Amino acid sequence: MGGFVTDTYTNIINGKPKNVGGIPSGLITGNGDLAVICDDDNSDFLLHIAKCDFWKLPSDSEKGVEDGGIKSVGTVRIGNLDLSIFSAVFDMKNGLLNFTIGNAKINIFTAVENKVYIEISAPLKEKFPSMSVEMSKESGSSNFTCSDDGISWYMRKFDGRGVAAETAAALCCRRFSSVLTANEKIVRFVISVVTGFETKSYTAKAIEMSVNGDFEKDKKRTADFWRRFFAASDINIPDKDTERQYHASLYLLRCCMGNNDFPPGAYGNFITDGNAPNCGCYCLDGSFEAPFYGVFASNHPEMAKSYMSPIAEYVAKCKDISLPAKIMPKGLRLYTEKELTSKELYSLFAAVVPIMMWYSTYDRNYARTSLYPFLSLLGEYWERQAKKGSINPYIVGYIKMLFDCLTDMETVLNVDTDKIPHQREILDNLGDYPTAVYKGRRCFDFSAEEMSKEKCKSLALSPIFPASAEGVSSENKIFKTARNTYFLKGRRLDEFAYISLPCGARVGEDPDTLMNELKKYIDKYSMPNMLFNLKNGCIEHLGTVICTVNEMLMQSYDGIIRIFPAWNNDKSSSFQNLRARGAFLVSASLSGGKVKSFTIKSLAGNICKVRIPENVRINLRTEKGQKIKYKKKDGYIEFTTIPDCVYSIL
Repeated sequence: MGGFVTDTYTNIINGKPKNVGGIPSGLITGNGDLAVICDDDNSDFLLHIAKCDFWKLPSDSEKGVEDGGIKSVGTVRIGNLDLSIFSAVFDMKNGLLNFTIGNAKINIFTAVENKVYIEISAPLKEKFPSMSVEMSKESGSSNFTCSDDGISWYMRKFDGRGVAAETAAALCCRRFSSVLTANEKIVRFVISVVTGFETKSYTAKAIEMSVNGDFEKDKKRTADFWRRFFAASDINIPDKDTERQYHASLYLLRCCMGNNDFPPGAYGNFITDGNAPNCGCYCLDGSFEAPFYGVFASNHPEMAKSYMSPIAEYVAKCKDISLPAKIMPKGLRLYTEKELTSKELYSLFAAVVPIMMWYSTYDRNYARTSLYPFLSLLGEYWERQAKKGSINPYIVGYIKMLFDCLTDMETVLNVDTDKIPHQREILDNLGDYPTAVYKGRRCFDFSAEEMSKEKCKSLALSPIFPASAEGVSSENKIFKTARNTYFLKGRRLDEFAYISLPCGARVGEDPDTLMNELKKYIDKYSMPNMLFNLKNGCIEHLGTVICTVNEMLMQSYDGIIRIFPAWNNDKSSSFQNLRARGAFLVSASLSGGKVKSFTIKSLAGNICKVRIPENVRINLRTEKGQKIKYKKKDGYIEFTTIPDCVYSIL
């Protein structure tokens, strides 16, 4: 993992990372749209530059799997370096990568505007590192290079036969600063990237951006951006390695979640030369959805604003709410393997994220324009299936999730309220979950023939997480079944841990056991760049640590806020501004086995329900000291809130 420092926003790496299959192994910096992936070819240091909206979009989606998908824009090659001497500092809080390679130092950051800055320094007596830009010719792109007045610009384009739409990117490189000191030479470069999706004048725009590059100004803006990002929420737990992975996972997700028209696929924008597996497409079997699960409780719903774009494009183009297994931007699909017999299951998987978005924000305008149109169409489909008696019992949890959300959304938005009685009737008549007896215990059963056995066992937990259809306050029989399912041997530390580990926090796994399993997961799979090296995916695994830690510290899946519900109370910890269902920001601290502080900020003015920890005396008041009346009900308190007001519970 490298030599860690105390600061959990910093990671120190000693030794050149080893390449691991298709997962990028080098350090990564990005701004949500543009990304830089560090690499080497045992000769030179490489910086692969990729962008969320630069794809080859094949006109034949069956043949397109061969060379279609998201592509790198270009590669910066830095030579005359001794790669045998290598160390790096991964500074998340400032968005900086600092390398020492041989006698040279290389500092890199991706600015808020789509520019990459590279600063190279080396002793005067040494041969200074060389730098050049290369454009890949793979996948049949047409490339163009030009140099004029000290500025070099490069274009990579996919057009003509075999593509559904032209895509193009311009990369401009300018050397704009050179300083000599008594002992070293320092040279700075700026690289700007613009695509044809942003403007038809993408080359002129890239040149303009590089000409206006300002190293110090953009460095400060970048640091300010990342400091604001991490200030939106925070955790403080005793295990600092886990805390560091939590912060790094959020950082890496933010590096690829920022272009609202092009969300990250399986490999985000972490693309090197060559083809990403499955074209880096949007895999609707849970892989596309999983990276978004943790952003809401971490108080970053803005990161999910891109999610609906390819889904809405596909539904609009194909007039079909039943989504295929794999889609690409602009309403394209990908035929790569045998798909589920019941394709509508993919649409239910796809509904999880917009439902999470609704419950965490109650953003009425966004719901009307982006969330409700899709969820409403999906609800109408399942209403027709219900009339036919064709609802598969294996998807009861997802159906319950969908109609619970629709009835809430329609009530709040005051839209299609005539549908609510029938939707509630469907909920009342869904029937029981399929169960089976395994090793003498009754568990959820998910043995549909079209699913692999391994995935079945993990998806059996989906009514608990991510669907949040059942939990502690569910009927006792269902909760007991969920616990039995979770405790089946061997369903945690694998490629579906992003489901099973958060489930452990909800079903009552021993907190120390759960934390130890999370640590084993990190130790086994986390690479020096903090990505996870598991099969069948890349960025989908970044949500595992985020979701599990959030669920251990705070839960609200059923609308009732619980603090430290899956935590060892003897271990001091705290969190700030974890976002709860109902659009609340929750902060709390635990020390000496007692809750020391507990505040809730209401964002939308919804009714707040709180499970009060044992031995806590309620003193509910606003931050101005005004006492608030509350009702006690079924083991929790309930009180009315107003938007932007902070309430102290203790």
